[in-house]
Amino acid sequence: MRRALRRNTVKISLAAVFIFLLFLIIGIRLNEPDESIKINEVCSSNLASLHDDKGEHPDWIELYNSSDEEMDLSGWFLSDSEHHLDKWTFPEGTSISANGFLLVYADNTPEAEPDTDESLSLTNFIMTGRAIAAENNGLHTNFSLSASGENLYLSDNKKFLLDSVEVPELRYDTVWAREEDGKGTFSRRTPTPGETNALSEALVLPSLSKPIFSAESGFYEEDFKLEISADEGETIRYTLDGSIPNENSFIYTDPIEITDASKKENIYSSLWQVSVELLSYVNFRYKIPERPVDKCNIIRAAAFGENGEISDVSTAVYFVGFDKKKTYDGIGVISVISDPDGIFGYENGNFVMGKIGVESFREKLSESENAVKYLEEHPETPTDGTVSVCGIKMHEYLNYNYIQKGTEWEREAQVTAFDEDHELEFDGLCGLRVKGHRTRNFAKKSFNLYARDIYGVKNFNGLGDIDEGYSRTVLFSGGNDMYTFVKDELATELAQGLDFATPEYTKSYYLFLDGEFWGIYRIGDKLGSEWLSDLYGPDKDNIAVVKNSLLADGGEAGDKVWGELQNFVRHADFTLDSDYEKINNMLDMDSLIDYFAFRIFIDEGMDWPNTNTALWRMIEDDDKNEETDTRWRWINFDNNANFDYSAVSTNTLNKARYGTRSYSRDELFAKLMENEDFRERFYKRFLEISDENFDPEKTIPKLDALAAEVRPYVENEYGRFFANDMTVEDFDKLIERMRMFLRERAEYIKEAVREECGG
Repeated sequence: MRRALRRNTVKISLAAVFIFLLFLIIGIRLNEPDESIKINEVCSSNLASLHDDKGEHPDWIELYNSSDEEMDLSGWFLSDSEHHLDKWTFPEGTSISANGFLLVYADNTPEAEPDTDESLSLTNFIMTGRAIAAENNGLHTNFSLSASGENLYLSDNKKFLLDSVEVPELRYDTVWAREEDGKGTFSRRTPTPGETNALSEALVLPSLSKPIFSAESGFYEEDFKLEISADEGETIRYTLDGSIPNENSFIYTDPIEITDASKKENIYSSLWQVSVELLSYVNFRYKIPERPVDKCNIIRAAAFGENGEISDVSTAVYFVGFDKKKTYDGIGVISVISDPDGIFGYENGNFVMGKIGVESFREKLSESENAVKYLEEHPETPTDGTVSVCGIKMHEYLNYNYIQKGTEWEREAQVTAFDEDHELEFDGLCGLRVKGHRTRNFAKKSFNLYARDIYGVKNFNGLGDIDEGYSRTVLFSGGNDMYTFVKDELATELAQGLDFATPEYTKSYYLFLDGEFWGIYRIGDKLGSEWLSDLYGPDKDNIAVVKNSLLADGGEAGDKVWGELQNFVRHADFTLDSDYEKINNMLDMDSLIDYFAFRIFIDEGMDWPNTNTALWRMIEDDDKNEETDTRWRWINFDNNANFDYSAVSTNTLNKARYGTRSYSRDELFAKLMENEDFRERFYKRFLEISDENFDPEKTIPKLDALAAEVRPYVENEYGRFFANDMTVEDFDKLIERMRMFLRERAEYIKEAVREECGG
């Protein structure tokens, strides 16, 4: 009996041990980290590969779930520190779908929350052609990434380390990504945020020395042979059209003959796709040149190693025989070189109507029953916009590639500038975007230039008269002033001493785009917080800028103060002393009055003040800037349709106060005009500005000086863009009409202002 009891006791003990060990094993397995979630792709220098939920471009991290089940990541951790694995915690409710991807923005903004009420519509394009619109998930870490190298760690909610990645140095809009989703080795690749890495391509970080050219960029009187050298064992490949050299480019074997390239066939200047106005059924102002335009030689070369190594690109520009072309005497020259696919390409080109334009036209056709029926009966009809279909045409208000904005439409460009003596003054890589509104439709467009660390150029020191440290500037085409090129600079000169900001411009330059002559340009100030900081002193991050009623600079704080002004004006009654006193505290009334008085005098009265308006303020009083405060002040810009003699008698004050059939009034100015004190103050100041700033004895000599500076060069301009339909004599007639405006404008507008103000 005792033996049986003892045997049973042993069995129970063994069973208990077995059960204990079983639960221990299960427990261990239950606590094993889940290895199905991996860091899949990392971008530590994001210019345009992805927008976040705010429309900004932070660095980003992509996770991949290789399991067949949705995974809850609540309480999991991401970190850039091995000793602080719980640096950033995934919010409650965060999950990643089965075999899915999750994007996290590494931008040091832990306070960011998802906005479930708004979604961002993103253009599916970046410089590589692969920008992706990511889902708005609001995941923003409290650390950022370094493009020079970074370590990343992923841990679960028990701080079990699941994955770690050592990210090397990355160039902008490239990633460190697995070659297969969730497994395999990492390599530098093209970005595929939120999509499989199978769609990406492998990239090589340039490691070889750049090729060396035997001649520097510049002007040469005679033909010469260009030699290109690289280290022993390396192959040099080069291009002549502005494109980046690749494994299919010309192989350098013998010196390259550099001659005057002007007689070569027009390529880019013959493209009708650069402007809707070049279509035969539009036939507006611009024309494709009838003769070969002036050209320079552009050489881009790179070294290629035996094992796949590459170098950065060397770029040079050569003008040969231009000393014999007298229309180049005394004028600076700027060369802009960018990969033609990113400028003129159908899908990627930011300078053409392109794919977006064709798709917009086809959408219009699909909305017309007549057009659909006609195309069914005539399937051979082109639908690229080159012909009108049932009266449906391309026009300036369709969507086009060149209408798009943002960094996804910024292109890397080599900008080389020579002064009026043709001595080199600037040479560097920068970002290039198309600038403007309606004038984007013109064959000749303006550009914004951006100096960035990712390009290797931090500012535009040496370019024209740019102040030291500027990282943004403008290559201004003249806009609507396509015949005289003097109006904006004239407005700047006449506004001297008035209480508002006005962008300034350099003397004229000739511009060459990818080697072909592109007309007269001026370098100008880029309206924004950087420029205003230089003018008035506040830190640029403490400046709110509003352009055409939309916040251009200032972030959330700027949005808040702009909203406060809008809301107050919307409900204010300035006939009440209390509201009038408050608005005087919210804005600099002298600035507003000077601005409206000046603009009413010169404006042609078409769409202003609905467009081409801007104002700014310091967001917070930093007690360091005695010349300014937190009141709103005005900016005058875009005057290239003004000084128009056909509008010499136009009552622009009436249009600003009451609006027109097509454009609404300026609400702030209109309401202020209801206040008697304001009307008296405005009228008095208007007369002062009219008599002082617009005295014909002062204004006409300034106009004549600007005209004399431009006149020697307009013949080249007219031949390039108007097929010589315009002549120097036409230029002289237009300048005379401006003189007439300056002589006669006061006679009409003074009386109109007196009647409006009750003077």
